[in-house]
Parts: sequence; structure tokens; C-alpha cells
Amino acid sequence: MQAGAIGGCISKVPAEGWALSERYGVLADIDVSESFVEALATLDEPPPLVFVVTDSSSDFEDVTRRLPQGTRPYRLYESYLRSFEINVEAAK
Repeated sequence: MQAGAIGGCISKVPAEGWALSERYGVLADIDVSESFVEALATLDEPPPLVFVVTDSSSDFEDVTRRLPQGTRPYRLYESYLRSFEINVEAAK
């Protein structure tokens, strides 16, 4: 919904630790941020929104500085996502 509910939906991040759609990107593994940023730089029109999964403020700021102009970063706390996964599995 944050990305406007337009275009493809990233339902699972692949093994490389990041994924891109037309409207947004997800960086789930901060250790591969370099390849994520490089992939964004190759696009004629990078997605307007990028979700960065990290609990670290400094890692988030580092990625944010390297994003293409016009791409808005949004931080997702890894601890929150883990808690959400645990609660969803417990409800099954």
C-alpha cells in the first residue's frame, strides 16, 4: 500500500537479498546493499520507493546516501518483521 498498490508485488525476497518491482524495491540483506544500489543505478527510472530492512540507523543512512535521486527510503525494522513472522506462524 505504501508504494501505491500499483504494479507487481514482491511477496518473497530472493536469495540475493533484494528485489525490485516497477514501484518499489526491498533490500532485505544489508550486506548486499552495494549490488542493490548498483542495480538501481542501471535503471532508466528507478522505483520511487525503497524499503531497507535493518535495525541499524547507520546502515540505513549509508544506503540512503547512495540511492538515486528521487528514490524515497523507508526503514523497516528487522526485529519488527521477525516478531510479525513469529506471530503469524503462531496463529496457524
